[in-house]
Amino acid sequence: MNAESQAVVAIAMSFVDLLNDIAPGWIKGYLRFSMWGAGHGSNASYASESGVKIVDPFMSADFFAKLNATGVELLKELKKNQGVFLVVIDSALNYEVKFEFEDLERWKITKLNGASGIPIGL
Repeated sequence: MNAESQAVVAIAMSFVDLLNDIAPGWIKGYLRFSMWGAGHGSNASYASESGVKIVDPFMSADFFAKLNATGVELLKELKKNQGVFLVVIDSALNYEVKFEFEDLERWKITKLNGASGIPIGL
């Protein structure tokens, strides 16, 4: 397995660990990382029987700090100086990773302005 694949698997499994800790009974998780110029950031949400919730970035600060560092390294390994990736995973551990290198607004996770918390456009 190459370094990029190892990073993707590590990100997905770390996200599963987080969801198991904060939301027992979660059904599906969404994790988004973006990098632009000198900046980067990430956020996440999950679906459960009670609806879709945004992962609290303050309560999960260590997770997001590690994710951001890994995300930056992953995009550098891919020789990209900007981009977005989205991890979609279910509780059976089936997951998909999507990459976008042009549209940095793609798959935003928000509940603002009536959005659902599921990545926009998914």
